[in-house]
Amino acid sequence: MSSPTQRTRDRLKRLGYTVATVEAFIRPPAGKPFKRDLFGLFDLLAVREDEIIGVQVTDTTNVSKRIAKAQTKVDFLRKWITAGAAFEVWGWKTKKTKTDWTHRVVRLGPDGEPIIDTRR
Repeated sequence: MSSPTQRTRDRLKRLGYTVATVEAFIRPPAGKPFKRDLFGLFDLLAVREDEIIGVQVTDTTNVSKRIAKAQTKVDFLRKWITAGAAFEVWGWKTKKTKTDWTHRVVRLGPDGEPIIDTRR
């Protein structure tokens, strides 16, 4: 079974994007390892000739939490979107079987408000 991040990478690649994982896995000398998102928001960057998207990946139960997290970084989000890029939260869940997945994509506007919310 692939992770939500891998499923998102695969889907974006099928849509014609070049995709990079931009979250870092930090292993401090002492303490618990953790993940750090690029700019505190992005797990993936997706680039196509007509668009750049910063993507936060999660499961569908945590989409609203990831939107709320992005809304705490509205100054950065406004700069990102004003520069012509986009920000999306992708949430995944299984349908009837562990191999049958559906996802929800929420694109945020420059003030952190959801402007597009689709289920695929």
